[in-house]
Formats: sequence, C-alpha cells, structure tokens
Amino acid sequence: MLTWVTLFLALVAGSHQVAVSADQSVARIELLLDGRSVGVREAPPWTFDIDLGRRLAPHRLEAVAWDADGTERSRIQQTVNLPRPQAEARIALEEGRDGRYRSARLVWDVVGDLGLEGFRVLLDGEPIAAEDPDHVPLPDYDPDSIHHLAAELELEDELTAHAAVTFGGRFSGSTESDLTPLAVRWIAKELPSEPPSPEMAAAWFLHDGEPVRVFTVDRPPVDVLILRSRTTEPRLARLGSDAWKGETPRVGGGPPPSEVAERLGVGLETEDRLRFVCPIPNWTADRSGALFPATGDVAESTGSLGFALTHLAACPPRGEAGDRAEPERLADAVAAAGVLATARGRRRAVVLVVHPHARDTSQNLPGPVKGYLETLRVPLRVWSPVGGHTHWGRSVGIGKPKRLRRAVHDLRRDLDRQWVVWLEGRWLPQEIELSDEARRFFGWAGDDGPRGP
Repeated sequence: MLTWVTLFLALVAGSHQVAVSADQSVARIELLLDGRSVGVREAPPWTFDIDLGRRLAPHRLEAVAWDADGTERSRIQQTVNLPRPQAEARIALEEGRDGRYRSARLVWDVVGDLGLEGFRVLLDGEPIAAEDPDHVPLPDYDPDSIHHLAAELELEDELTAHAAVTFGGRFSGSTESDLTPLAVRWIAKELPSEPPSPEMAAAWFLHDGEPVRVFTVDRPPVDVLILRSRTTEPRLARLGSDAWKGETPRVGGGPPPSEVAERLGVGLETEDRLRFVCPIPNWTADRSGALFPATGDVAESTGSLGFALTHLAACPPRGEAGDRAEPERLADAVAAAGVLATARGRRRAVVLVVHPHARDTSQNLPGPVKGYLETLRVPLRVWSPVGGHTHWGRSVGIGKPKRLRRAVHDLRRDLDRQWVVWLEGRWLPQEIELSDEARRFFGWAGDDGPRGP
C-alpha cells in the first residue's frame, strides 16, 4: 500500500522533495511527473527530488509500487496547482418496472458536517427539474442511444461536487465517468442559441492527436472572482458617488442600490456568482487552508459587479485575515483566484482592479501568473481607475461611470460566449488541444485571441 507523505496544498513551482510511505511488501517505487519517470527507488527512504519548473503550471504526480516478484501492488496520484476536491458525489440510477431508468439519486461525501445548499442535474446537457436529491425523475429517453447524466452539488462553505454517469446504447447498464471541465470561448461571428452536442464536438478535442470523448457541453452559471489593490479604494469610492453627481438626494439617504447598480453596470444574471479574493495573506488560514480568503457570493445582495466594486469591502475586517497594513501579494492572490474560478466547472473570469503604482510583494511575477491562468483556461481582466500601463500590461480604464459600464458590458459579452466542455477522463488542461475544425468556431477561454463581434 502507498500513501503520500508530501501533499501539495498550495501553489508551487521549482524544486521540491516528495516522500511516500509504503508497507513491507513493496520492493520498488517509481515516481512519475506528468507521465514521465523522474526517479526509481528500491529501498527506503522513499523520497524523490522533482523539478516543477520555474513557472506555475498544473501537474500530475503518480507513484507506482511493485513487490519483489515485479508485480504492481499499488498506484496513487495527486494533482498539483489544481483545485483539490473536499467533496465527492455519485449518481445512483433507479429502474422502473419496464427495466428503464426512471429516476436518479444523488449521493455525496464531504469533509466535515456540511449540508447541501443546492444542486443541478442535466441529461444530455439539458437541465432536469428536480427538488429532491434522493429522487430526480428522468424524462423519457431513447434506450438505443447513449445518454449522459451529470450533476453539480453545492455544499456549505463554498464546496461543490460533480458526478456523471453514462447509460443506454451499447451500455447494458451504466458507467460512471471521471470528468474534466474546460472552458471554451466561441469566436465565430454568429453565436448559436444552443451548445453543440457531444456528437458534434466528438472530434474537436485531442490528446496526442487522438480525439477525447466529450461527455457534454454546458452553459452553466458564471463565477467571477474580483481582486482590488488597496490603492484603488479611494478612487473607486468616489466613482460610486460620481454616478449620482447632479442628482437630488433621496429623502432619508442616498439612491437605492438597484439604481446605483444600473448606472455602474449590472453584468450579472440569476445564479451567477460574484466573490472577492483578498490579496492580503491569511496566515492563520481557515479550515479550508485558503491563504487568500474569498468572500461568499455577493451577487445576490448587489445584483451588480459595478456596485460591488465601488461599495463593498474586498477583505475581512482587520484581525480576521491578517493585518490590513500588511503588504499585498497581488500576483499570488490572482493565481489563487484562478484556481478558485475553475473549482465549480462554471463559466469564469478573474478581474484585477489595480493602480499602476500598487506595491506587490508576491513570490510570483505578473507575467508567469497570466500564463498560468491562460493554461487553466481562466480569462483575466485588468482594470484601473486611472487607466494606463501596469505591471500586468495595459489596463482598461474605469475612472468614470460610463467607462466602468463599458468594461462590465465587455466582460459580460465574453462570459456569454463561454461554454464549459466536460471531457471523459482526468486531464491536465494543457494535455488537451483543439482540432483544426474546432478552431474555426472557438478558442480556449483565457486566450488573448479574437473575441467575436
């Protein structure tokens, strides 16, 4: 039996030592990094030196153990610089009297005593109306065709779990699927009203030149992560006030949030999520281990990205997440936000609002972090209340209400052109390529290529 002694819970690059533990039956252990052997040991201690490269990137570590006769005894793996699931889910299909599957039951395991807050079930990419996770009625289906049932469960503490199962057609029963969600962006001029079917997309995604099976193509809600440098806060507060210059104040206070939201750009829809990530490290980290704490969803209370940006606090009160006088680590926090943006398998974006002269004490530089988010297929938007060039490149100026509205509109347009493709199997994002045919229609979310009309 093999067990990881070294777990990579934070974002890492460079050289590291990896250790595993094994029982007495193990005579040899090989360590593989992204499928390539990086060391073999034939006696304890079972430690290996690895090089993850100078820049942040997703990786897969795998350890394989053999006994003295050369028989494989155990194999374990962990991913590095990717979301680590704290919850797992399964779908149990239930047959009716006619032998067809008539309903499904969602089952989940989670670290800690956390309850279910909501769930979503899709059959062949189409949502199914359901209120009880113990009984999800299935609509009529053609038993001679292959069907894909997927579920997303939202748990307390911002946790999610995904499950998928394939049935019908050549399957006499049902087969559970490991899935990898990747975000794509439609670049062709005309945006279809419906996502392409798995059959249509069958040859669009390649690994080593061979097609990877597409489970489904989905248009889920949006998850937007916002970071804001401390130096932008006074200007953003004034920006919120500027939206109402020349207006007669309302009796009893300022304008209602809904009207402010409209003037600063809404950019959100029902079920979209909007969260802040604090760029000040939380050295006492909560039980999820997050070094850069994220707020809960603020979209429901504001309805507007612009309103949240100009009116809400980005970091917890002093003392709850480090000292607000501490230097910010913007690049490191942007990288952490990129991981958060991929965790739910939703359409996604990270928005950094930064002053050109903001001080950054990060371990990572902006350039490599931009490349890391591009690899994760996460779009990064850099805005500034003063505009101009920043360490992240040229920013989008949002110093006036109409400019903020335009920036929010452009972000919304990009999100509307995103889809999430669920591929069968566990893949690193950089292992999957687009076919020449696919490139006629879309690119990866996060690429800096053409963005459609």
